[in-house]
Amino acid sequence: MTKIILIIVGVILVAGIAILALRFWGGDEDTWLCQNGEWVRHGNPRAEKPIAPCGEVEPTLRDDMRVDYPKPNAIVASPLEIKGEAKGAWYFEATFPVKLLDSAGNVIAQGTAQAEGDWMTDDFVPFQAHLEFQTPASQTGTLVLENDNPSGLPENSIQVKIPVRF
Repeated sequence: MTKIILIIVGVILVAGIAILALRFWGGDEDTWLCQNGEWVRHGNPRAEKPIAPCGEVEPTLRDDMRVDYPKPNAIVASPLEIKGEAKGAWYFEATFPVKLLDSAGNVIAQGTAQAEGDWMTDDFVPFQAHLEFQTPASQTGTLVLENDNPSGLPENSIQVKIPVRF
């Protein structure tokens, strides 16, 4: 009878150790998960809650800007080639600023988009930008395209934000 009890206790002990081992060493249990468009704590993540949007978030829809690449939530790496087209009002001297942010909102790269044609028009003008960056610790970030606003007035400022993954 004692032998059976020892076997049962041994099996329970081994099962308990296996469950604990899987819990602590069995994968990425301590992270932030995107559920229904919201960041949800899973386990006890070391990183702060991401500030970048999660899920299938569409960039600000505008009738004066089209971004061909990267698409929302695309995985990007350095060097990042940005392509699209914008109406002439986005440009000043044939350029407008672009920047790449990590999930905490820190700028990890910035540069300018260059018009690939006559920018002094009301029509769409193709653009291209090139950003080189060190891959951040965060898994997500945001690409921000801003109209060139020589006036500096906030009411003349326009942005398109595109969520990306690293």
